[in-house]
Amino acid sequence: MKKHIFIQTSALLLALSAYSAPVVVEGPHNCCTSCKNAITKLLSNVRDVTVDDKKGTITAKGKSDAKKAIDALMDGGFYAKMAGEESQSASSTKVTSSAAPKKLKSATVTGVHNCCLKCRNLISDAVKAVPGVTEATVEPQAKSFTVAGDFTKEDLLKALNEAGFNGKVK
Repeated sequence: MKKHIFIQTSALLLALSAYSAPVVVEGPHNCCTSCKNAITKLLSNVRDVTVDDKKGTITAKGKSDAKKAIDALMDGGFYAKMAGEESQSASSTKVTSSAAPKKLKSATVTGVHNCCLKCRNLISDAVKAVPGVTEATVEPQAKSFTVAGDFTKEDLLKALNEAGFNGKVK
């Protein structure tokens, strides 16, 4: 009898460990049909992720699936994170020393999703709000743009992420 109970308990624990709660992925900018289509396309090859166009939600079956979705979105120029978690920018670099981050006089930003005038306006507004930025040349559908002033890479990426975008700063 005890052996039978042990086997049933073990089977139940194994079944429960295989189950993971759904995880909501949030953060990507989504202003138009082109943005929605780009998000859907980026996530089309990610298993166990659902995009609900009507609600505008992205749900993964578990954390590992959500991480794959986030990576795909960020590689595609959108910022994303798991609901309730801190920023996860793949492009940002963490400062590990007590020295102040290096200031840039100019930079080229690439890889940001920028399909329309709305995207361009949001990118431009986010970049121009960065402390020290004096100029940003962002055109709709451009593959890259330049930023000038006296700013840090970290501040620039943070502003883009908060607006729902991700990119690389050179």
